[in-house]
Amino acid sequence: MILGIIDGIVRGLKDILNLNNIIEFEEKKPKLYNFILTSISTILTKSADNFHRACVFQPTVDRKELYMAYGPGYSPTALSECTFEVEDSFAGWVYKRGEPRISGDIKTDPLFKQHPKATKDYDSLACLPIIANGQVISVLSIDGKAKNSFSEDDEHYIRYFANILGLLHQILEDKHKMLNKRRGD
Repeated sequence: MILGIIDGIVRGLKDILNLNNIIEFEEKKPKLYNFILTSISTILTKSADNFHRACVFQPTVDRKELYMAYGPGYSPTALSECTFEVEDSFAGWVYKRGEPRISGDIKTDPLFKQHPKATKDYDSLACLPIIANGQVISVLSIDGKAKNSFSEDDEHYIRYFANILGLLHQILEDKHKMLNKRRGD
């Protein structure tokens, strides 16, 4: 399964890198992110009673809040309204420190604050920094319905995908700059 996912990521990236149009680029970019996040959920979900969802939180322009930029499996409302303060949240802690934080019993973690509009209940949470060009640019967040959802192997997969997302960001930023420059010529 993992090799098929890696192949899908590489093919999606190759498709984007072959584009010469900024509009097509902007259409395909979220599809690749959503493919990766859906793949993470697929790999980690081993039983229906312990479903996992993955999303990416990015900072607002003022860097005081994190908003959900990508999140297949989340409602459109969650995508548009789910924000957390950088100074006072689980994901914000990861964003500020650049260190992973994984909890198998999130409800006992002092940094965890359930979003007031949350409709799903979960007991485990993993947040990892996504690093590009040596800086934390966003946070990969994965929840799990059951307590202690993440095995040691799961944690390795999660770290791998956080690294892939950082590399992907760097590559896509370079492509975006090239397409914008070409459009301005």
